[in-house]
Amino acid sequence: MTEEEKAVFAILKSNSPTELNDLKVQSGLSNKKWDKTIKVLTKHGIAKVSKTNDGLFVEVVYDAEQNVITEVRSFKYGHSLDKYSAKF
Repeated sequence: MTEEEKAVFAILKSNSPTELNDLKVQSGLSNKKWDKTIKVLTKHGIAKVSKTNDGLFVEVVYDAEQNVITEVRSFKYGHSLDKYSAKF
Protein backbone atom coordinates (compact mmCIF):
# COMPACT_ATOMS: atom_id res chain seq x y z
CA MET A 1 0.00 0.00 0.00
CA THR A 2 1.15 3.53 -0.72
CA GLU A 3 1.36 6.14 2.01
CA GLU A 4 -1.85 7.75 0.75
CA GLU A 5 -3.70 4.42 0.84
CA LYS A 6 -2.43 3.72 4.35
CA ALA A 7 -3.54 7.18 5.51
CA VAL A 8 -7.05 6.82 4.06
CA PHE A 9 -7.33 3.30 5.46
CA ALA A 10 -6.30 4.51 8.94
CA ILE A 11 -8.97 7.25 8.85
CA LEU A 12 -11.57 4.83 7.55
CA LYS A 13 -10.67 2.12 10.06
CA SER A 14 -11.22 4.46 13.00
CA ASN A 15 -14.60 5.60 11.69
CA SER A 16 -16.30 3.10 9.40
CA PRO A 17 -18.65 3.65 7.64
CA THR A 18 -18.03 7.32 6.92
CA GLU A 19 -19.41 9.71 4.33
CA LEU A 20 -17.32 9.80 1.16
CA ASN A 21 -16.90 13.59 1.08
CA ASP A 22 -15.90 13.72 4.76
CA LEU A 23 -13.27 11.05 4.18
CA LYS A 24 -11.92 12.93 1.18
CA VAL A 25 -11.61 16.15 3.19
CA GLN A 26 -9.97 14.37 6.13
CA SER A 27 -7.42 12.74 3.82
CA GLY A 28 -6.28 16.09 2.42
CA LEU A 29 -5.44 14.47 -0.93
CA SER A 30 -5.68 16.16 -4.31
CA ASN A 31 -8.52 15.04 -6.57
CA LYS A 32 -6.18 12.90 -8.69
CA LYS A 33 -4.57 11.18 -5.68
CA TRP A 34 -7.96 10.72 -4.02
CA ASP A 35 -9.45 9.05 -7.11
CA LYS A 36 -6.48 6.71 -7.47
CA THR A 37 -6.43 5.84 -3.76
CA ILE A 38 -10.14 5.06 -3.41
CA LYS A 39 -10.10 3.03 -6.64
CA VAL A 40 -7.21 0.89 -5.36
CA LEU A 41 -8.84 0.33 -1.96
CA THR A 42 -12.14 -0.73 -3.54
CA LYS A 43 -10.55 -2.79 -6.31
CA HIS A 44 -8.53 -4.85 -3.83
CA GLY A 45 -11.54 -5.44 -1.58
CA ILE A 46 -10.25 -3.37 1.32
CA ALA A 47 -13.11 -0.88 1.25
CA LYS A 48 -16.44 -0.47 -0.46
CA VAL A 49 -18.54 2.52 -1.46
CA SER A 50 -22.29 2.29 -0.88
CA LYS A 51 -25.03 4.65 -1.96
CA THR A 52 -27.93 5.15 0.44
CA ASN A 53 -30.70 7.70 0.74
CA ASP A 54 -28.43 9.62 3.11
CA GLY A 55 -25.52 9.84 0.63
CA LEU A 56 -22.36 7.98 -0.41
CA PHE A 57 -20.56 6.07 2.31
CA VAL A 58 -17.23 4.22 2.45
CA GLU A 59 -16.68 1.30 4.80
CA VAL A 60 -13.91 -1.17 5.58
CA VAL A 61 -14.37 -4.63 4.07
CA TYR A 62 -10.96 -6.15 4.96
CA ASP A 63 -8.76 -5.35 7.94
CA ALA A 64 -5.18 -6.39 7.08
CA GLU A 65 -3.79 -5.69 10.55
CA GLN A 66 -6.23 -8.06 12.22
CA ASN A 67 -6.30 -10.33 9.13
CA VAL A 68 -10.08 -10.35 9.25
CA ILE A 69 -12.62 -10.15 6.44
CA THR A 70 -15.41 -7.95 7.70
CA GLU A 71 -17.78 -8.68 4.83
CA VAL A 72 -18.34 -11.75 2.66
CA ARG A 73 -18.22 -10.88 -1.03
CA SER A 74 -19.25 -13.07 -3.90
CA PHE A 75 -17.23 -13.94 -6.97
CA LYS A 76 -17.86 -11.85 -10.06
CA TYR A 77 -18.06 -14.78 -12.46
CA GLY A 78 -18.86 -18.46 -12.42
CA HIS A 79 -22.15 -19.63 -10.95
CA SER A 80 -20.53 -22.84 -9.74
CA LEU A 81 -18.01 -20.81 -7.73
CA ASP A 82 -20.41 -18.13 -6.57
CA LYS A 83 -21.48 -19.66 -3.24
CA TYR A 84 -22.70 -16.44 -1.70
CA SER A 85 -24.74 -15.01 -4.56
CA ALA A 86 -28.51 -14.90 -4.32
CA LYS A 87 -28.74 -15.01 -8.13
CA PHE A 88 -28.31 -18.60 -9.28
